Amino acid sequence: SAAIDLSVIGGQAPYTFVWSNAATTEDISNIVAGSYSVTITDANNDQIVANFNVTEAAALVSSVLINQTSCSNSTDASILLNLSGGTAPYGFLWSTGQTNQALQNVTAGSYSVTITDANACSIAANYSIPITNPIAVNLQPTAVSCEGSNDGFVQATVASGQAPYSYNWSNNTSNQAINNLAEGMYSLTVTDANGCTATESTVVVAPSIIELEVYIV
Repeated sequence: SAAIDLSVIGGQAPYTFVWSNAATTEDISNIVAGSYSVTITDANNDQIVANFNVTEAAALVSSVLINQTSCSNSTDASILLNLSGGTAPYGFLWSTGQTNQALQNVTAGSYSVTITDANACSIAANYSIPITNPIAVNLQPTAVSCEGSNDGFVQATVASGQAPYSYNWSNNTSNQAINNLAEGMYSLTVTDANGCTATESTVVVAPSIIELEVYIV
């Protein structure tokens, strides 16, 4: 019989494990050849899903470290593997074409790897790197009181990303809210603690001009 031995690194302990065979332990043993998946949830309710195809005694993934991307569109994610079982040396073929033990410099997404040992025994595994929550910027403008006034206002609210945030407005101010504004367009670039950025724009408008028609009879 075979076994799958997991050691989770990263995230926030404690972790919970739910296997496709209904097991809730970190590791499973006395299993037959077949496909298995496990959902790992950490204390922050972040999840990863790993799938395993046990064909015969071979190199089993004993620890998996998945590094999420620092920003939603960056290419600095990685999957690091440690192995036990089988016979060294091992060969690796990732779905990206990489042949190293660690998959590096990739974006969020799904990846698979086939590991082959010196006896030509192999095992396949699939991993999902979750998408990093992008910075969400919402701008709420307040119109000037009348045309030509400089009493407009824009308030920014920021969600997701990693606090603290820094603010860079198109009028060269760095506060979360800007005031004393004339009508016009204003843009804001927000940078979070990871160096990720998001940019939004809004328009401060003036109220409609009162039109007066005078008829002399």
